[in-house]
Amino acid sequence: MQDGRLAFVLFDGGDKSLAKVRLAKDARWGDMRAGVAGSLQGRQIYGLRYIDPADAELRPKMVRNEAEWAGCLACCAREKDLELEVDITDEPPQVKYKLALKASAEKGEKKKIYYQNVYDTPVTFLVSSDSPLVSTKESQFTVPSSEKQAIILRFVPVDTPREETLVLTLAEEAPSTIKHTVRVHASWS
Repeated sequence: MQDGRLAFVLFDGGDKSLAKVRLAKDARWGDMRAGVAGSLQGRQIYGLRYIDPADAELRPKMVRNEAEWAGCLACCAREKDLELEVDITDEPPQVKYKLALKASAEKGEKKKIYYQNVYDTPVTFLVSSDSPLVSTKESQFTVPSSEKQAIILRFVPVDTPREETLVLTLAEEAPSTIKHTVRVHASWS
C-alpha cells in the first residue's frame, strides 16, 4: 500500500475474493464492520477469521470485538504489503450442552445454561425452540457486553427414558439478522 493504509481482502470460505476493505492503521472494529457492509451491499457479519503467519500453529483466529480486532489489525500492519486475507463469518459457532434429566410423569425439570456475549455492546436475543419439550423462562433477554447470561430451560414431564437433541435459536434483535444456535442433548433416565 503506497498510502500507508491497511488492506483486508474479504473471502467467504472459498478461493475467490469478494472485496477489499482499506482502513487507516488506527481503525476500530466498527470501521471494519462498516467497510464490509459498504463493500458487500449491507451484508451483516458475525465476525472474521484470519491466520497470523507469526503464529507457529497457524490456527485461525476470530474477530468479533474490539480486543480481537486489535490483534487482527496488528497482524495486518506486520505484513510487508500491509494486506491480510480474512474470511467472513456470517454465523456464530453452535454452542452445545448435554443435560441429564429425570424421567417422571409428574413434573418437569428446570436447568440453567449460560450464553456468552462476545460483542463490545449489549445484545438482546429473542429465544425460540424447535421442540415442545423445552421452553425458556424468558422469551427475550439482554446480555451486557462481554458477559454471560443464564438461560433457564423448562422441560415438560417425560415419563419414559429417552434422548433427544433440542435446538434453541437466539436471534439478535432487529436490525440484525444474525442467529445463534444452542443445541441441547437431553437425556431422560
